[in-house]
Amino acid sequence: MKAIIKKKQVKSPNPFDFPIDLSEKYRETEQRFSSLLEKGEFDEATHSWENLYKLFLNRQKTLGYRLHKGGIVHNLGIVALLTNNLELAFKNFMMGFAEDVASQIQEFGGLAEDQPGAQTLKSFFGVDEDLFNLSRKIVIAKLSEDKFYDPRQVFKRFWKTQIKKKTLKERIESLKKTPFVVQKKYSINQMPGEWRKRVFIGGNYSGDRVKNLFEIKKSIEKNNFIPIIALEFNDDEPCVHDHSLLLLHNCKYAIFDVSKDSGYLMEVERTFDYRTKILLVYEEIPESRMTEMISSLDIKPRQFSNSEELAQLVDKFFKS
Repeated sequence: MKAIIKKKQVKSPNPFDFPIDLSEKYRETEQRFSSLLEKGEFDEATHSWENLYKLFLNRQKTLGYRLHKGGIVHNLGIVALLTNNLELAFKNFMMGFAEDVASQIQEFGGLAEDQPGAQTLKSFFGVDEDLFNLSRKIVIAKLSEDKFYDPRQVFKRFWKTQIKKKTLKERIESLKKTPFVVQKKYSINQMPGEWRKRVFIGGNYSGDRVKNLFEIKKSIEKNNFIPIIALEFNDDEPCVHDHSLLLLHNCKYAIFDVSKDSGYLMEVERTFDYRTKILLVYEEIPESRMTEMISSLDIKPRQFSNSEELAQLVDKFFKS
């Protein structure tokens, strides 16, 4: 099918070249996203991305070609994951993969299976190659007909069959029983547990790295310690940054995923003032700004390539 597209020399405009107003709206939504997640405002986070999705759909009609919406549905998947709506999370990550496939076929993106959505589907939901191949065939067929504009419509029939299959259904039901985020919201005035058992979790709360934070959380609980993650605290005051520092100050331990920079640089630095026992982990080589800061603090971060290796690092941290 891909060969047919090339033969006809059907070349779409770059789906990543968003009109200026949409690009600015996307940037604004993305900038608010981490703050909304940290404050537990999941409904507002969902609403903001849903509105952007509708804007993209409407603009496609005006432009006459598709715009890449993978980032939008991926972030909707993250919100669904954090609220333990795992079926919706699966659907959104699958649509993110579909968008990545479409852009790859149009020769404006890398291999879809290497992108964040596919990686989450593999590591978290256990999606196999057959399901990826089936999704890819659906996208290619619709692209050849110039009908791949809204993956939600394209995959309606797909959901009715795949989401009911025994293996995937059992996987989702199993994950629901051990949610990553406790639905009850804590107050900073009523932190769970004792100082000596609390472990602050820091890192980037948006994008594809968020799953690492909750893998860390699971490992902390398995070691009979108490994870402290800002997403589970629902205080309006103080502001988010000061809030996180107060949480950190009340923990004996801290584990940071430094794979991607965010607003936690100062938190890492403050661990020395607070005499916090700290572990830094990363999935890929950290960005230059983070690398320079880590070097200056004389901390050796530990690398991992999958959830099993990450769990081993956390286990070793508590045994050292």
